[in-house]
Amino acid sequence: MKFKRITAITMTSALISSFCTAAFAEGEEGQLKPLATDGYDTTYVMTIPAELDITKSGFNALGDGIKISHSTELTTTFDPNSKVNVKAESANNWKLKAEKTTDEIGYQLKGTANDNDATTTWEFTGSEVNQDGGTIKAVGVDVENYDEKAPGEYTDTITFTAEVQSSQRIVDLSTLTDDYEAQDGDILTGGLAGQYEITIADNAAITLRDVTIEGENNYDFLWAGITANGDATITLEGMNKVKGFYDEHPGIYVPENKTLTIKGEGTLEARSNGYAAGIGGGYDISCGNITIEGGNIIAHGGNGAAGIGSGYRAGCGNITISGGQVTAYGGEYAAGIGTGFYGNCGNITISGGDVSAIGGGGAAGIGTGSYDSEMTSNCGDITIGTGVISVKATKGAEAPYSIGTGLSWDYGDTNNGTCGKITIGGEEKGMITDNFVYPTN
Repeated sequence: MKFKRITAITMTSALISSFCTAAFAEGEEGQLKPLATDGYDTTYVMTIPAELDITKSGFNALGDGIKISHSTELTTTFDPNSKVNVKAESANNWKLKAEKTTDEIGYQLKGTANDNDATTTWEFTGSEVNQDGGTIKAVGVDVENYDEKAPGEYTDTITFTAEVQSSQRIVDLSTLTDDYEAQDGDILTGGLAGQYEITIADNAAITLRDVTIEGENNYDFLWAGITANGDATITLEGMNKVKGFYDEHPGIYVPENKTLTIKGEGTLEARSNGYAAGIGGGYDISCGNITIEGGNIIAHGGNGAAGIGSGYRAGCGNITISGGQVTAYGGEYAAGIGTGFYGNCGNITISGGDVSAIGGGGAAGIGTGSYDSEMTSNCGDITIGTGVISVKATKGAEAPYSIGTGLSWDYGDTNNGTCGKITIGGEEKGMITDNFVYPTN
């Protein structure tokens, strides 16, 4: 009596290499260079069984399944913005074939014996790749009943292809033909060719890489150079220039009760076309919190608007600077960092970085802009920590303080200009009259 034999399905792997994807043969490592930054890489190891002996009809487990791991020889980690996608393809269109018979035996790959549908693709997230020992996705072969098939040796070859895919998309602003909302992971680059509104989706983290947005001062374009639609993070690469559109709108805007975080190693020049902040609020348009963790930031406020902070006759949330090189120029009657003319802001905290704030006429370098007996300019606590490289505050012409309140246009009536507690290097101070440099040595 002859026994039917279905001895093996051979497993192989393919290599694909391009800017965004790569796959590597079984058990090998591969390096994809363009995608990863900030101490990450896209090196991974894919491990699959070399061969599978099928012993029965129905479900046969595929050894340890498919494993993707990060190289233990590297000191970096796999890029968390990337993932590894694995795809399986059959040489015989998911049929086992024998040389001496025309009979075929159909089969499917499945995750478990209880799965109803075939599985031919698997996704490994960056966190799964970075797990100790990597991550294994279970897979097996579900073979149709072959009791009535002719005896013989039936085989097939499955090729597993792995590729790295980044969640980051490169968006060339020069190619846009309409408004665009940047999504989490987007890399914006190039010069905006049309008068389009560029926004950032809520909770998205994007990168500006050599971006130029020169907004046109036109009432038809009532928006900032870049508008965050909620909490947002911007990472800077290269040289970036962003100017608001109609003059009531800032270079970069974050809505009230939301937080904009700026970081990275690139440069950002931000300004408005008239009466709004470089980074912050606009004319009668209040803004949320502004956090700067890195980058070379040059912010120019328009007439009556802070370089970083509130616009004319508007409010701003808290302003926090923990790193980077920051230079902020207030427009006329507006602080470099703080409030605009008749403006208000929350707490101003500078714990790191190299910061220079230059007030416009009648305004503090850090603090408030001008005010009068009918309109206020107020800010919260101002704190400068010992971890800074340097902080310089320069008051504008006729302003009474470099750190504190601006000029009262009622000359002597100071009730409508206030600042909270001022703490420098751990010591509480009053408002600073002379132009200020810290530390002094």
